[in-house]
Amino acid sequence: MHPPLPGLVPAPAILFDERRRPDFRDVFGALTRRATDVQVAVTRIRLTTMDLGREELAPLRSLRVLLCELSALRLESEAHALAHQHTRASSLHLLARLLEDGRLQVSSAPLGGWSPDFTVFADEAGPRWLLTGFHAFE
Repeated sequence: MHPPLPGLVPAPAILFDERRRPDFRDVFGALTRRATDVQVAVTRIRLTTMDLGREELAPLRSLRVLLCELSALRLESEAHALAHQHTRASSLHLLARLLEDGRLQVSSAPLGGWSPDFTVFADEAGPRWLLTGFHAFE
């Protein structure tokens, strides 16, 4: 069994508040570092707000992202914008490497009707943690 995440009391559920720590981003990163497989279902994704680092994504065997909305033009423009941001270009390169390795899979389900967004984090023992609600890294 994993020790509790820093700053979290062991509880069946917690409510995130963007004015307090840990926030959504803190917990998402901590759970990703502990997981081997992550499955995300979100309405839409913005590359320019993603800031997952190598230390968080390195242990993953797979990262599956299911989107309700996927616009190739928007994705391309966000990738182009990221490529020109000195401090953020590494995120884009990391995502590209995960795609090339086959560890990142992105698909869309335009008729999908889930609400709210959710992420399932699994380790060798199977699904272990769930984050549900609006997923925002900003």
